[in-house]
Amino acid sequence: MAIVTGRQIRAARALLGWEQQDLADAAKIAVRTLRKWEAGGGEPKGRITTLRKLQEALAAEGIEFLFGDPVGVLLHHPEKPDAPPENTDTPETPASPDSPQD
Repeated sequence: MAIVTGRQIRAARALLGWEQQDLADAAKIAVRTLRKWEAGGGEPKGRITTLRKLQEALAAEGIEFLFGDPVGVLLHHPEKPDAPPENTDTPETPASPDSPQD
């Protein structure tokens, strides 16, 4: 597993519009741990477990971490299973010969 950086976590939160508390709640970690990790002020206890929780919480919201060149994050908008797909390309229905014309 590649190590997520504090900058990537901050960028992911920004894309989602989340505060630190929002991510800490979603990942079920202490906000203090998240603050330390984002600031680069030492490794949180249980680092691999913490990283996995952070990545899983963010991935559930459509975040993908990029490693290599470039390093960064992407936001995908996963379709909600209960929401119908949006269709903005609906052609106009032609008027029938029996309908009144303008």
